[in-house]
Amino acid sequence: MNKALAALAVLAVAALIVASAADSTTAADREIRTAAGQLTGIDWAGSKIVVRWLSQDDNTFHDAAITVPDDAKIRKGAEEINFSELEISEDVTVKYYEEPDGTATLINLSVTNPD
Repeated sequence: MNKALAALAVLAVAALIVASAADSTTAADREIRTAAGQLTGIDWAGSKIVVRWLSQDDNTFHDAAITVPDDAKIRKGAEEINFSELEISEDVTVKYYEEPDGTATLINLSVTNPD
């Protein structure tokens, strides 16, 4: 029985190590994607945006729902702006990464048609 408990303890520690390694993955460790398109949705309360872009691979429009963390860089022309200053229909270029569960997280956004 002691051997069984020891084996379970080893398995529990191994599972914690694997879970910890998965949680410590940073943006630099993930594949970074870039999309140029139009801002079609903004959820200020939920800190999310939706960007519609045309895929060159299949010549169809795709919508990317992207979470906007506090440390994301947002620019309009040469000026850094706040998330709250974004407007629907602005042309944007976004750089983001996808989580293993399919959710996307913004790294930076540039408004490409600043007034």
